[in-house]
Amino acid sequence: PSLSAAFFDICLIPWHDKTVQASNIIHTEGPLNSLRPSNNLSAKKGLILVGGKSKHFDWNDEHVLKQINTVLEQPTISWTVADSPRTPASTRALLQDIKNDRLHYLSSADKNEAALSDLFQKAGVIWVSEDSMSMIYESLSTGAAIGILSVPKAQDSRLAGVPSSLSEKKLVTLFDDWSTGQALVPPTKPLFESQRCALAVASLLGWSMMNST
Repeated sequence: PSLSAAFFDICLIPWHDKTVQASNIIHTEGPLNSLRPSNNLSAKKGLILVGGKSKHFDWNDEHVLKQINTVLEQPTISWTVADSPRTPASTRALLQDIKNDRLHYLSSADKNEAALSDLFQKAGVIWVSEDSMSMIYESLSTGAAIGILSVPKAQDSRLAGVPSSLSEKKLVTLFDDWSTGQALVPPTKPLFESQRCALAVASLLGWSMMNST
């Protein structure tokens, strides 16, 4: 919150915001989302999520497309690449021009939320451009193996350092590490921060939640 956390009974704040420890603050691993760990993931289905320029990252079409084309070389995976509202028109044009029989393009302009939600529950491999915190943490909530496409940083900031931190925690694999031989593997335990925070809030309020699923 923009006001002091002392004005609130409970605050859910991502750890990367570097707030102090307090009894009314629950630190989260990234922004919360509605996705749940999936039991239907397939190693033969892949999803590539593309963001765009932000104040923390300088977008570079050539840099990002080169990585995507390298990822697409994996012969056993059928891919879907999805853009976001922040994706530049030049990037969208380049993505649509990729010639690959195993690639399907999903445009955010087509209001594809339902299709994308379905893909999150099926894709065993997900690559995300590192500028998009929301898509990174949505992907981590599914239980898939997560790779991070590098994007040039506009400035040193807390958000810009998140992908490296997640890599150190063995939750994601950075593209540079993967391209030099590091395996892309799923985390030992998917994130389910929405459930964890719901249970924590219920506990603080003295509620009993009989069914935590």
